[in-house]
Amino acid sequence: TLRLVVTAALLASIEAIGAPAFFPPETPARPVVDVLHGTTLTDRYRWLENGKDPEVAAWTRAQHAATVQFLDRNAPPLPGMKDELTRYFDRDRTNPPIFKNSREFFQRTRRGEPQAKLYTKLDGRDKLLFDPVALDPSGKTKIGAVVPNRDATRVAVGVYAQGSERKDFRIIDSTTGAQIGPVITGLGSFGWARDERYAFITPRTAESDANQEPMRCLRHRLGSERAEDVLMLAVSDAKNYCAVYEPEEADVTVFETGDFWSNTVRIRPLASTAEPRTIYANDKFRA
Repeated sequence: TLRLVVTAALLASIEAIGAPAFFPPETPARPVVDVLHGTTLTDRYRWLENGKDPEVAAWTRAQHAATVQFLDRNAPPLPGMKDELTRYFDRDRTNPPIFKNSREFFQRTRRGEPQAKLYTKLDGRDKLLFDPVALDPSGKTKIGAVVPNRDATRVAVGVYAQGSERKDFRIIDSTTGAQIGPVITGLGSFGWARDERYAFITPRTAESDANQEPMRCLRHRLGSERAEDVLMLAVSDAKNYCAVYEPEEADVTVFETGDFWSNTVRIRPLASTAEPRTIYANDKFRA
């Protein structure tokens, strides 16, 4: 609601004084053609993705300067707007909690803090478990996933930095907050295996993302070297996904592959090495 009010006020102030058209600095088109999954795509501005290129940096500064100059000329400041926005964003906030085995976990940001911290309830009191700012004082590292184990005595906390979706996971004691074992770096996802000595993970790196490498699902023994990870499932197309997990509701390992619209689900008994059995397959709908 606040965003709509601010936007409406800004547009109204510009319209009221008859603002001229905005003419930003020119952006050269340098087409790059790719053929992905049989479709030809033309990207005219891919050169702007290289933020380390001095030309891109200069283009960004020029665009920013032109925008600021336009707003300075045509959008008179709204008294109190900055203070109102500051009050709205810089305030105490508590995210919705998650519950596991009668334990409660939640993220909270207090006024003046750049990122939310992970808390739990112990004997009716709030207990701090993980603080991403202690890990990165710049405030650019954020909690991206909180995955309690079966009895909620341990929690896998995934954090990512500066907007990247690749997370580093730490296993922490849910009573003390102490880290257990080494950090598991560069993951898209983490899921506890049933015996909890292992986890099912999907590794991702900047290189694999840039090269659009297809997803792989691995079994990782907690505390071991990543070279020992075992491949459980993979897809051959980068637009598809895979997932391996062991739900608490059934004594099976689930192998799932699919795309945005549809999927195939296979299962086998826990700890079995048998070929998984297909229980659902559809190329139009997802189960």
